[in-house]
Formats: sequence, structure tokens, C-alpha cells
Amino acid sequence: MRQPRRQVDQDQLAAWLALVAEADEAAFTALYRATVTQLRGLIMTTVRDHHLTEDTLQQVFVEVWLKAGHYDPQRGKALSWLMMLARRRAIDRVRGEEVARRQLAAHTALIDLVAPAADERVLVSSEHCEVRSALATLTGRQRRSIDMVYYHHRTASSAADELGINLPAFKSRIRGGITQLRRELTRP
Repeated sequence: MRQPRRQVDQDQLAAWLALVAEADEAAFTALYRATVTQLRGLIMTTVRDHHLTEDTLQQVFVEVWLKAGHYDPQRGKALSWLMMLARRRAIDRVRGEEVARRQLAAHTALIDLVAPAADERVLVSSEHCEVRSALATLTGRQRRSIDMVYYHHRTASSAADELGINLPAFKSRIRGGITQLRRELTRP
């Protein structure tokens, strides 16, 4: 028979988060033990893969360690804040996996189309030069952002975090870069 879930003391969680913001390892351990089961369950319902769930859970707790100071008790309960972090990471993971699958399928299809004939290789080489030329018209920030998402299979959220910019600004940068590439590649 399943045991009822133990209720988590919201005040205690908030206190632990405050201590984690000051790099208190014991508070982090206590916070982890009190919330890991609930966070793992939430992530698993979204990700639906044990290994990806564990990886995502680790990312969530790294984020908690790094961003505990961002928690504001006036804006909501500590567990709600933790669940929001877990949900966002889980969604990012699912989206990232889907993007990676689509890119792999497109890459495989491109290889299948390009590999058979030498004439086609010349055409691809020419197109490759056009794409490189179009990429050269982008700003360095646009080029790096597009590279992170499309060639290194990063989610927009994780790439924005790495670059230290907010997600809407990052997505705007990507959109601007893609618009510029489309303009360059469709010129007569």
C-alpha cells in the first residue's frame, strides 16, 4: 500500500532557500531531500524518460543552487517556485529533444540526397558557399546564437542563460538573424 505524501513545510523551504542563496550546503541538502521526489515526479510526467528525467532534475537543482537568491517569498510559495523551475526545465528538455530529432532527420535526408552523385556534390558546394556568404552578413551575436541553437542543439533557454541575456532578447536575435539569412539566400 502506498504511503501518503508527507506535506512539505513552506516556511522551512523558504528558510532553506534563503540559506542556499548564501551557499549553505547543509540547507541545500535538506531542501533537496524534502523536494526531490515531487520535482522528479513533475519532470517525469513531462519528459517521460527516466534518464532524461534524472538529467533534467540535476539541471533544476544546479539552477536552484545558482538562483536561490531570486526566490521572493512575497510572490509565492517556495515549493511553487521550485516546481516552476522544474516544469520550465522539463519543457525545455522536451523541446530540445524534439529539435534534435528534427535536425538529425533533416541532416540524414540531406546526406541521402547529396551523397549519390558528383554533380550534386558540386551543387551542394556552391550552395554551401552561398550559405557561408549569407552567414557573413550577420552580426557576431546573431551568428553565435544561431550556431548554438541550430548546430549545437541547444535550447533557446539554455543558450540565453549561457549568453547572460533574457529569453525574449535571445529569440529576437535569432529571428532577426534568420530573417537576414532568408533575405540573402533568396536574392535573385
